[in-house]
Amino acid sequence: MKSMTRNIQTSLIRERGIRRPEQRNVTIVCPDAELADALAGAVFILGEKEGIAMIDQLNGIECLLVNEKDELRTSKKLKLNYYT
Repeated sequence: MKSMTRNIQTSLIRERGIRRPEQRNVTIVCPDAELADALAGAVFILGEKEGIAMIDQLNGIECLLVNEKDELRTSKKLKLNYYT
């Protein structure tokens, strides 16, 4: 599995003038980097609720999103291990 993490907000603002202040970062985990990049942009544009709902419908693809409150939101099947 490969993951694609981009500062989507910076990239989309620069390239297309799109602003979504409620999201800071989108990470997609899937077998294909190009698909991960495309899905990260789609999740960013759709927003937290709709974007994660879309990822939940796809097999073998997971999502991690950081919102404006620095809260982590994940797709249903993504398992995180927290170490303290």
